[in-house]
Amino acid sequence: MPKRKRLPISVEDQATVYFRDKWLCKYCRRPVILHLALKWLARLVHSRIAGVDPAYWDDHWRRDKAPLLDELAASVDHKVALSDGGEGYIRLFGTSREAVFRNLGILQEQLLRKGLNLNSSKTKIAEETC
Repeated sequence: MPKRKRLPISVEDQATVYFRDKWLCKYCRRPVILHLALKWLARLVHSRIAGVDPAYWDDHWRRDKAPLLDELAASVDHKVALSDGGEGYIRLFGTSREAVFRNLGILQEQLLRKGLNLNSSKTKIAEETC
């Protein structure tokens, strides 16, 4: 099966998903925050306090420099992966924490190398990583 092109999800659609899901991760029900809010907060702090390195923003999303960004940033996840036939409709998106989303991606790659599929137990594994 040829790989389908992944289209970017607009900021408007992302916000719609976050508000619909009440800003809670669909896997662990922990709250999330829009990464741009953390970016703007960092700019405000930098403009008022010189030499401060906030733990909630890094332009390169480095976990060692911005652990709060890594832990709290909201991400939109497909309920069924595009590679498994999922569609890019807003009703099929869900809110997840960036850390959970990234960890699932890493786990998916590891399982695929072993010839296994993550989707059958994705929710259970995500809940355990929260």
